[in-house]
Formats: sequence, structure tokens, C-alpha cells
Amino acid sequence: MPKIHYRNFQKSDEAIIAKIINDTWQFSHYSNPETGMLAAKIYLLGSLAEATFQQVCELDGEPVGIILCRSNRKRKDKLVNWVKYTLPMIATGFRYMGARDNRLLSEMDGNVSKTTHGLLQKSGLDFDGELVFFAVNEKTRGLGIGKELYQRGVTYLKEAGVNRFYLFTDTRCNYGFYDHMGMTQVGEDQLVLKEGEEPTIFYLYSS
Repeated sequence: MPKIHYRNFQKSDEAIIAKIINDTWQFSHYSNPETGMLAAKIYLLGSLAEATFQQVCELDGEPVGIILCRSNRKRKDKLVNWVKYTLPMIATGFRYMGARDNRLLSEMDGNVSKTTHGLLQKSGLDFDGELVFFAVNEKTRGLGIGKELYQRGVTYLKEAGVNRFYLFTDTRCNYGFYDHMGMTQVGEDQLVLKEGEEPTIFYLYSS
């Protein structure tokens, strides 16, 4: 029987979680594998720096999922994590900037940021929390890991006094999960990530 354990993020999780990110958003599709993994690590460290809550699922000793949330009320916790993860993110960023094939990924990141920021602005809603990042190794689906991580994140946000939180997702992910969990889709936009490809649709969900 699989041994499932939930705990806080550890430094040793970084490479495995970054691989889950890279596999999900296919950063290496827009660069070489090494540059793609650097981009995934920057994304992970940046998300950790923004979060006030973290939870990792370990399956038989290996991390297979993570959820990161932020309560705007927990400013001290955010500051602690910002200090802890920002310097490693910057150090990884210098390595990424030195890569010769980062142009497309960098452009994509900028365009995605503009798209998601636009969705937030257009919603006209006030949020005091965010589900910053949530990913599970697709090979573990059916074990209830994603649902448990999500419930732990939502419980934290409620206990932290968050009235309404949001998250971004897109068609590269299992976005239907959030409909199933009772969240409401409040925004939608599309973006062509690479010339010649079909548009990726981005969604804003609200609790």
C-alpha cells in the first residue's frame, strides 16, 4: 500500500518539484532541457517567496505534489519567505540569463504575466488571498493527493481569515478540477505562446 505523507517544503524537494513544473508547462519545449529546468526553478522559488503557506505530498519517500497559498493578512510570514527564497531565485536567475536560448521563454513569461494581470484587473473583484501554485505529478492521479492538498490549502486560507482568494490556471492544466471543487471561473483570455501553435486559454478562478 502506498505510503503518503504531507509536510512542509524542503530544499531537497527543489529539483523534483521543478521537474513537475517543467513537465506540466513544458518550458523545455521553448528552450533546451537545461534552460527549461532553470526557468522551472525560478518559477518555484518565486512562488515560494510569495507564499505564506506551503505543503508538499510525499509518496513512498518522493515528493509528488505541492500547494502554495498566500494570505494578505500574514505579512510577517510572507516577509520571512521572501527573504528565504528571493536570493536563491536571483542566483538561479543569473544562470538563466546566461543561457543563449532563453529569449522565447522570457518573452512568453512577460506575455503570460500581462495576460494574468489583465484578468485580475478586469474582474473588478477584491481578493485578500491567492492559491499561488498547485501541481501534482500526473502519474499519481486517482490517489486523492490533489484533492487533499487543495483542501489543506483552502483550510489554511479560511483559518487565516481570507474572505476571497483567486488562482490562475490554463488549458495546459487540469483546470476542470477547480470547477469540481466549487470555484467560480470569473475571467478568460487567450495567448499564443509560440508562433504557429494553437492559443493557450488562461482562466481566473475565484473562491
